[in-house]
Amino acid sequence: GSHVAGSPAAIERTQRAPARYYQRPDADHLALDPSRTSLSGLAGNVWASKIGGPGHWRWGVGGHFRTPGFEVNDIGFQRSADQALAFANLRY
Repeated sequence: GSHVAGSPAAIERTQRAPARYYQRPDADHLALDPSRTSLSGLAGNVWASKIGGPGHWRWGVGGHFRTPGFEVNDIGFQRSADQALAFANLRY
């Protein structure tokens, strides 16, 4: 998870950042709050796969998510938040 705190102006800039766009009209689950002094968020990954063993079939399923308040840009490069992605593959 992540937690950032700061002045209302700094947190408003974080909410308006391209990774989040709290003000976007298509995001009914978000609301820009210029008086906030902190943001918290979560991110995670999960996957399962068969990569060996008997038989020719190999498979994998998984996904990842980031909540809107997830903010780790200070320690790396974060392009997006507020997303969920699932994937699957099947090989013979």
